[in-house]
Amino acid sequence: MKTRTLILWMIFLLAFFALLIGSVDDVYEVVKNNDKCYLYFLGGGILIIILDMLNKKNKNFLKKTHHEFTHIVVDFITFREIINLKIDKQKGSVVSKGNDSMLETSKLAPYCLPLFAYIIMIFGCFIASNMSYVYYVVLGMAYTFHLLCIKLDFRSFKDMGRHQDDINQYPLIFSYSYILCFWLFNTFIVLISVRSNMLRAYAFMFESFKETFSSIF
Repeated sequence: MKTRTLILWMIFLLAFFALLIGSVDDVYEVVKNNDKCYLYFLGGGILIIILDMLNKKNKNFLKKTHHEFTHIVVDFITFREIINLKIDKQKGSVVSKGNDSMLETSKLAPYCLPLFAYIIMIFGCFIASNMSYVYYVVLGMAYTFHLLCIKLDFRSFKDMGRHQDDINQYPLIFSYSYILCFWLFNTFIVLISVRSNMLRAYAFMFESFKETFSSIF
């Protein structure tokens, strides 16, 4: 990564992080005022943790598959050509080329993008109200599975994923800043979508960002 590109990215991420911090109270109010919905969401999270503990033979393979599938989806969305895919219990890899301006988004996506949760949220836009509690549980399962995948990728607090080529490909300050900002943003979208839907969640965050920006300037 060129120095100029790194500086521009860090300026953007710093501003983005400030907006996210300014939105914490708004997101908290949504959660606090709809606590029953989030109990179902939390129940789904607990359920997937139990299933993960019971499924000892395949749990790492499933998490590696989620990691590489996230690479593939983001590569596809950003118009990168997928050359090769390999997954086993120990590691996985996706080789792609083209559109290098979006390479950072592709490489770091598995650490901050809860892909399965987004898939559930898309279907959630069309779910009838009498099925909403099922949606809360399944969304909780999908998001918690993402957290379990991050735990596997990062190994430990001491390692923090430094063994991952995706993270080491860039200066660590950039990789961690990028992951933190977009993980927070996507987490806020998921939390708001529990009570609303994905489109309204994005609209909510946009309005919250506007208010934060106005209060600063």
